[in-house]
Amino acid sequence: MSTLWNQSLFAQSLWGPSATTTFVSIQFTAKDAIYWAYRLLGVLRPGQTASQEMLSDGLMALNDMMDSWNTERLIAWGITRNVFNPTANVGSYAIGAGQTWNWPRPARIEAAGWISLTNPAQPIEYPLQILTVQRYEEIELKSLATVLPRALYYDAGFPVGTATLYPIPTVGYTAAQVALYLWQQVGLFADIQTTQYAFPPGYSQAIKHSLAVALMSSVNLTGIQKTDRQQWPLIRDNAEEFKAKIKSLNTPSPELRCADFEYRSGGQFNILTGGY
Repeated sequence: MSTLWNQSLFAQSLWGPSATTTFVSIQFTAKDAIYWAYRLLGVLRPGQTASQEMLSDGLMALNDMMDSWNTERLIAWGITRNVFNPTANVGSYAIGAGQTWNWPRPARIEAAGWISLTNPAQPIEYPLQILTVQRYEEIELKSLATVLPRALYYDAGFPVGTATLYPIPTVGYTAAQVALYLWQQVGLFADIQTTQYAFPPGYSQAIKHSLAVALMSSVNLTGIQKTDRQQWPLIRDNAEEFKAKIKSLNTPSPELRCADFEYRSGGQFNILTGGY
């Protein structure tokens, strides 16, 4: 049965691409995205090229848009697990480029864990509770120290964030590590046409249509035909639709729990009495 499933069904075209198929993501430069945004708006026609001023304005609008997207959880296409080294008797750690925990400043820490290396061959990761500012403020003895921290508070300061472990760990990186689960943020475009950028499926259309929407208020309407202007509401709708598809795909699967209906010996659950 296993051979039939692997070879005759899953790996063949009946179920999808073969195991040797290579999936190639769409790659484009900032110039490509800007060009297609102007094309959608009717500012450019086939064969025309954008002026340097249009490219400069487009790059600024594109990076402003991408920067804004980084504040939206469901634009992040994944959560990355990143491991950092704690220092014995140190509770707070700066997070940012070149900081103690050298990583781009995260907008938010989705989850965290304390990794015990008592047995390096089989490290154990204990979940850390993410504290809100209110919960952290309510802690009276913030200098409490222990071998096993139980929580983490993150101050998303700018340009450097600060992660604080509670209680303060009394052991360092030789005995433990800290795992942070961070958003996989979209990057900015560093140049107009030198670098090719690749994104997961769905992002190409969302970026180009959303950039067109962002440029609507700044383009010169002279020379844009009325029929093109009439398509602008459709462009706006399409941009929202493409972005919604990304968010739908990136929405975490909910964890369904129903402790009241767990199996228990002695009978079935009675919905009328609330007992067994």
